[in-house]
Amino acid sequence: MLLHTGSGPTTLVSLPRDSMVDIPGHGRHKINSAYGRGGGADGGGPELLVSTVENATGLRIDHYIEIGFLGIVSVVDAVGGVEMCVPEAIEDPKAALDIEEGCQTLDEATALGYVRTRATASSDFGRVERQRAFISALLDKATSPGTLFNPFRIVPLATGLSSSIAVDDGTHVWHLAQLGLAMRGLSDGISTTVPVRDGVVNWDKNRATALFDALGADERPPENALGP
Repeated sequence: MLLHTGSGPTTLVSLPRDSMVDIPGHGRHKINSAYGRGGGADGGGPELLVSTVENATGLRIDHYIEIGFLGIVSVVDAVGGVEMCVPEAIEDPKAALDIEEGCQTLDEATALGYVRTRATASSDFGRVERQRAFISALLDKATSPGTLFNPFRIVPLATGLSSSIAVDDGTHVWHLAQLGLAMRGLSDGISTTVPVRDGVVNWDKNRATALFDALGADERPPENALGP
């Protein structure tokens, strides 16, 4: 996911994991393979992933935050559940998910199935939409007064998040706070997927360029540049 903040609207863009892009020094491959191709002491390559995204979007990435969904979901119960309005009922035995349509409070197990499942007509596009909505709702709950001023919630929340998030050397605690505030601001911002022209593999070059050019200029992207 790519998060843009500034004088323009807060914008969160999902980059489909099967997107075919040029990975510097490795040729054209799926974007989700950039991390593994980067090597590194622990097998990961954030630097190569960041340079791949910068190369594909034309944008400069200021900060890198790595979030593990298993760890993130594990703090759901710590904040007393996450309120979400589910647009459609989903039953997916593989994800241990059986959820009804409507606004409800998700516990840890349900939230994990909700962000993992692809058992909808929109498949991967639907999954990234649910993931964006879940992260926004979780951060909204985590930064609410009912959580921040409740020691029985803030202590397990801080413990869970500390094991779920990795950041680059230039990212500090106030940047994480800015992330939380920005995600809360998505209700008045833009949440979208990079435009594609065939499935989730090849981006629509013209529409994607219009999207990233607008973000680079700190402007609201045109409606026809929003994906998928």
